[in-house]
Amino acid sequence: MLVVFPDTLVQLWYIDVVGLIFLILYLGAAPYRDSWPSKVQVAALVQLEFTYITATLFFERDPDDSVGVALVVCNCVVAMLLVVAVGRGVGEISTQLGELGLKWADDGSAVTLPPPLAEHDLDTHLYVSHTWKHAAEQCAVIRSLLVTMMPSCTFRIADDNVLTHSADKRRRQEVEEAMRRLEEDVRRSAVVLVFLTIEYIGSNQCLRELRTAYRERKPLLILREADPNFGAAAPRRQP
Repeated sequence: MLVVFPDTLVQLWYIDVVGLIFLILYLGAAPYRDSWPSKVQVAALVQLEFTYITATLFFERDPDDSVGVALVVCNCVVAMLLVVAVGRGVGEISTQLGELGLKWADDGSAVTLPPPLAEHDLDTHLYVSHTWKHAAEQCAVIRSLLVTMMPSCTFRIADDNVLTHSADKRRRQEVEEAMRRLEEDVRRSAVVLVFLTIEYIGSNQCLRELRTAYRERKPLLILREADPNFGAAAPRRQP
């Protein structure tokens, strides 16, 4: 943007138009699932657009211009609303996190998981198997919720960056060693959670983790993504 007619009114109009287009595209895309991050982002974009418009109207003009003053006031109001939105969002998230902790109904004490059974060669409560493309964000949320709801729960989230094919012999050995470590992590976990997306069945690594869990008779939790925009399999059409 800075190289388009620098230091001219055309540059400011260009920034105004680009900012407005981006704001409209953002409203249409709605990339956040939660409402509060979307509200904060919209407020920030609107405040930024007001700043650009104010600069355009003040460009080589008398700063006492009534239209410009009105825009400055609007800019300040939007900035204050942004601060309020951020504050309310943080407060609401803090309240929700405080309510998420699992407690026993009898005495209100926090639920604490017993440690994994070392005599059965277990060291982790939960192993999360997933593909990175669509499930990385969701699995990060699962991890955060586990830490909040049951701090005593130990877990591993699979690394989906392991390559499964390579023409180089040395690299193939490294890949195989990494896959064996993943299998060992599955074996040493008490429960395996599968986050099922459209790419999961096509991933050799995920299938290997799943086969290991089946072979070791691990309890399986299947969590299926339901939104096609985030990796869910499209529902079959009835004939």
